[in-house]
Amino acid sequence: MSLLAVHRRLVISSAVLVIPLLTLFVADGIAQMRLAGTMTDTATQLLTAFPEEQKARFQFSFETLERYNWHYIPRMRKGLALRELTPAQKKAALELLRTGLSASGYETAQQIMRLERVLLEREKNGSMPMVRDPENYYVSIFGTPSRERPWGWRIEGHHISVNFTIAGGRVADNMVANTPLFFGAEPAEVQGGPLKGLRVLGPAEDKARALIDALDAQQRSVAIIGTKLPTDIMTGNDRAPDLGSQLNPIGLDRQPEALPTDGLPASRMTAQQKQLLRALIDVYMGRMPDEIAALRTREVIANFDEIRFAWIGATRAEDAPKPTASFGCVPGDQRWECIPLGFPYYYRVQAPTFLIEYMNANGNHAHSVWRDYQNGDFGEDLLRAHYAEVPHDGTPAVPLLAFR
Repeated sequence: MSLLAVHRRLVISSAVLVIPLLTLFVADGIAQMRLAGTMTDTATQLLTAFPEEQKARFQFSFETLERYNWHYIPRMRKGLALRELTPAQKKAALELLRTGLSASGYETAQQIMRLERVLLEREKNGSMPMVRDPENYYVSIFGTPSRERPWGWRIEGHHISVNFTIAGGRVADNMVANTPLFFGAEPAEVQGGPLKGLRVLGPAEDKARALIDALDAQQRSVAIIGTKLPTDIMTGNDRAPDLGSQLNPIGLDRQPEALPTDGLPASRMTAQQKQLLRALIDVYMGRMPDEIAALRTREVIANFDEIRFAWIGATRAEDAPKPTASFGCVPGDQRWECIPLGFPYYYRVQAPTFLIEYMNANGNHAHSVWRDYQNGDFGEDLLRAHYAEVPHDGTPAVPLLAFR
C-alpha cells in the first residue's frame, strides 16, 4: 500500500471518529441556544404580567449578591411568593419553572410543594403558619432576560431551589448553568392521609441502597467513609460546591476547602455495580431538561471510572440509631405524622465535573443536591468565558469565585 493510500485511510479514520463528536457538540450547542431562548421568552412574558411596582419586588440586578443567597430551609425570602400572585401570574411563574426541569422533575417539584400541607397538619400549634404553605415558593429574576447579555432566575422555597444562569451570546458550547439544583422531602415517606405511600425522593434512596448492598466486604470498607453522620449535606448552601463558610455563603471573603475525594471509584466496581451507579446518577439527571441532561451524560461517560461513591452511617435500620421524632411532635404523639420511620444516613457521588449529595436527616427527612465543578455553580466559568468573548461596557460588579 502506498504512503498516499495510508495517509488517506488515516484521514478517513480520523474523520469517522471526529465528525460524530463535532456533530454532538454542534447539536448540543443548538439545543442549549434553544433552551436559553425558551427561558428568555418565558421570563419576558412573566415580567409583562406584572405592574412596575410588583416587578420591582422580584427583578434584581444581575450583579446583586442576592443571586447567590440560595437556601432550602423554610424561611422568608426576597422575591414574590406564589401565594401573592394572581392565577395568570402564577401560571406564568410555574411555566418558567417548567422550562428548567424535565417533565418528571417538574412533577417532583409539585409533589414537594404538596408535602407542606402534611407539615402544616403536623404542626397544628401554628408555630410556622406563613412558612408551611404549598404556595410559599418565591420567584426571582436577575438582570433582564436577553439572548445577548447574562441574566438568571431562581424559584425557591422549602426543599426546592432551582437556579439558572444564562450566559448569553455563547455559541461554541453550553451557555446555560442549572446549579445548585436542590430537592428535599419531609416526610420522605408519607405514612397516612391522602398522600399515603408517596416517596417523593424514593428513587434517589432506592438506587443508592441497591448499590451499597451490591458491594462486597472489601469494596464496602472503601465506600463507607465513616459512621458519624453530618448534620446535613456537607456543602450546605455555600455559594460554591466546597466546604467554605456556610454561615456566609454569599460572601466573597471565604476560605474554600475542597471535599476529600473519598469513597469507592467506579474503576473498582464490577460491570453490574457500574450499572447501579449509573442508574443512581440518572435519577438526578432525570430532574433536568433534556438539553442539559445530554451534556451531563457526556460528562458522566467521559469520566466514569473516576466517579466515586461514598457512604456515611449504617446501611440497615437494625444497625442504625433509632429515628428521632420530627419537629412539631411531642413525646408519645401517636399521629402518623409523628411516628419515627427509617434510619439516618448520608451518601455522595463525586466526579471531576459534578457532585451529588444526599442526606436522610432523621430517618424520614431527605435532602438531595446536584452541584457543578465543570462550569461552576451559578455559571461561574460560563460567565468568565462570556465576558472574555463578548465585549461589554465595564466589568462585572461582583467578582467571580476562583475556588478550584
